[in-house]
Amino acid sequence: MSNWFTRSGRGSVSNYHSYITDDPVLQNIGLSSYSRNSIEKFGIERTKQGSKEISKEIKEYFGGSIPSEALLGESAELAISAYDVLAKGYYIKSSTGEGVSNLWYIPSGQAAENLKDFQEKFDKVQKGFTSSLSPTELYMINVILAEIQTSETGCITFNANYSVLGCSRSSLIRLYFETVGWGGAERTIISLMGNPANSTFMFASINLCSAGM
Repeated sequence: MSNWFTRSGRGSVSNYHSYITDDPVLQNIGLSSYSRNSIEKFGIERTKQGSKEISKEIKEYFGGSIPSEALLGESAELAISAYDVLAKGYYIKSSTGEGVSNLWYIPSGQAAENLKDFQEKFDKVQKGFTSSLSPTELYMINVILAEIQTSETGCITFNANYSVLGCSRSSLIRLYFETVGWGGAERTIISLMGNPANSTFMFASINLCSAGM
């Protein structure tokens, strides 16, 4: 199966999401920001024989291959602090929650099976490839996106657990979703967040909710 996230739609855009971390362990090697597409190419070097492989330094750093599954949140507990309009307060929605507390749940059904499924559907919408999505799916994607963007932090958070130089490490990761701007092919990251409580959150100084709450 081909990797959907390496396919371009409008212009040369590959992904419409960004993983961000403030952990120096990742920042120091150039992983302060990445996507599903970029992490697959991270640390890859071309050998004298012409083949491609992960650099020796990166292998030593992580004790083998890059822990992409952990850094992409594949098996982590994902969470947002969603806003309840009726209660006028925030509550935790997570990937392990039940019913209305489940991250992918909306009253009309389950918007996605998991994070990768949601990212793929979201990327299709941003690239204009919506023919394979039903009107109900499009509606659900927009509802979940609105919940994420109006959440307390404007992003999904999770803890990535992996090993660095033989030591266990847990990094807080923030996952932002980007939308096509009014300019058609323009790519805009949500840098100034607004929420129903009329508070704003700056991209560099937001008050993060705790992943896994």
